[in-house]
Amino acid sequence: MALSGTINGTTSNSGIKSRIEWSAVQDINANTSTITAKGILYWTSNLQTWGTGTYHMSIDGVQGSNTVYAEISYNSNTVVITYTRTVSHNADGAKSLVLDFSGGISGTTLTSIDCQGTITLDTIPRASSFSIPSSVNMGSSLAVSITRASSSFTHDVKLTFNGQTVSASNVGTSATLAVPIGWASRIPNATSGTGTVTVTTKNGGTTIGTTSKNISVAVPSSVVPTLTLATALVTGYSGLYLQGVSKCKLTGTAAGVYGSTIRSISYSGAGYTGSGTTYTTGVLNVTGDITFTATATDSRGRTVTKQAKITVIAYNKPSISNYSAQRCNSGGTLQVDGTYLSVRATFSCASVNGKNAVSCNVSYKKSTASAWSGTTALTSNTAKVTGGGSITLNEFWQVRFVVQDSVGTSLGLAATTVTADIPTSAYRAVFGEDRSGFGQYPEGAGAWFAYDVNAPKFIGALQGNVTGNVTGNLTGTASKATNADNATKATTATNATNATNATNATKAKTVGQIDQGYYNTSGSSIQAVMQEKADQIESIANGVTGVYAISGGWNGQEWGFCIGTFISSAWVTDVLFIRDAEIDFIRKNGSNYSTVRRYSHA
Repeated sequence: MALSGTINGTTSNSGIKSRIEWSAVQDINANTSTITAKGILYWTSNLQTWGTGTYHMSIDGVQGSNTVYAEISYNSNTVVITYTRTVSHNADGAKSLVLDFSGGISGTTLTSIDCQGTITLDTIPRASSFSIPSSVNMGSSLAVSITRASSSFTHDVKLTFNGQTVSASNVGTSATLAVPIGWASRIPNATSGTGTVTVTTKNGGTTIGTTSKNISVAVPSSVVPTLTLATALVTGYSGLYLQGVSKCKLTGTAAGVYGSTIRSISYSGAGYTGSGTTYTTGVLNVTGDITFTATATDSRGRTVTKQAKITVIAYNKPSISNYSAQRCNSGGTLQVDGTYLSVRATFSCASVNGKNAVSCNVSYKKSTASAWSGTTALTSNTAKVTGGGSITLNEFWQVRFVVQDSVGTSLGLAATTVTADIPTSAYRAVFGEDRSGFGQYPEGAGAWFAYDVNAPKFIGALQGNVTGNVTGNLTGTASKATNADNATKATTATNATNATNATNATKAKTVGQIDQGYYNTSGSSIQAVMQEKADQIESIANGVTGVYAISGGWNGQEWGFCIGTFISSAWVTDVLFIRDAEIDFIRKNGSNYSTVRRYSHA
């Protein structure tokens, strides 16, 4: 590369030489060079040629001509043409071109000239190069490092992004651009976009060139939506969350930032999850400090999390235990024919931070009535008299205990309720003209039992309606029994001819008697004694279904008498022992009576 030079050539006369001498002046701003080329001829010996000729000089393909009279002699260096032309350099400032000198003098030995060559001009400095990082965060600074071709060059640097621009002017080798955080609003649904850095190179007031590069412009990770989380008590007491009762309403208030919008809000805690602007949990079944977490997500996919804490107080419904209701007199003394009630119960409630209290109210009614009356407030584990003397002896009554606490009253929760039954007056046995009672006062005409009746073998007519539990086998005139071998299925027994399974009724034999001599006085085990009685009955039955009586006497444990049955179809023997305390049914003896014991042998 050069700005001047020489190109040697020949002519049609070997003694005459040709030469091009050239020089160039460059215009940096215009990116051009002005080239002046001279065509020169001379003799290499002591000879001479003269005359008028036409000469041509071509610069980068463009030719200039000159017709002139010239005298050419030894080393005369005769200039026959001078041609100047301005040529443009390439965009990068480089330029190569061809110079061509031609012509001659007609009628002489100098008829042609052959002188040409390619020259390379100095490269004209152009636009500066620069370097930048691959990405930059909004809200930070971008450093641009510039490499310039000339120290006289200055630069305008700018960053453009989605129609927004920041710039620096007249900088040398570096520039720092502040990237506004507000540019995030230009990409509300993304976390980054593409920007362009442009460096314009100038020489004074003239622009030399421009270069550009792309860069990723990102929303910093610190740019997230805003969120607040509020909790609200649902079904609480005195401002407290209660276990098994309360719920929690969660409200998330979220907003996007720099143009983003909120896509979702989700919640979790206490075993529940949900979403939406608000969310109400199910009933809180845990206690202690509970932490709820809310997460908001915006249109950029950025999330923010907030937490809120509540405290759940342990709670359960009020409880009642050891409750009782018994007949008594007006002074509270228990008695079987009392027309008052002595009621007592132990009850309690959860503390709820000392803000809860419990109460128990007792009411009563006849078993056949629908409405309760006579509400009485109790103190826990303290007996109290109620009933007002209206608890009739010949009717069943019911007592209801209703336990409620302050929480339940305030929130309308169901109370804890239990009932106790009050039977008719508890006599050992009572007999009237048309009625009798065993273990109770008769409620009307007929026989009334306060306990189950065991009849391993029933002979005779069982009339009226059978209610309660009747165990054992009915034979004989058991009327309307649907299954005389199973008294628990008997419905009514008023017509012996309708018995569906009384095949042995006509075969029932007169009660057989075992001589009293069969009793056992060993007293070692009542079970063993009754086993012996069963074996005796089976022996005298001799395979015939029937009822067999054993005379009263000592059974080895206490006084009484036995009744036994033998059922041939199943080859089963049952024995009942009725002791003296039960025989004495006339004597009124309070509730001190025992049930009949039954022993089976198969």
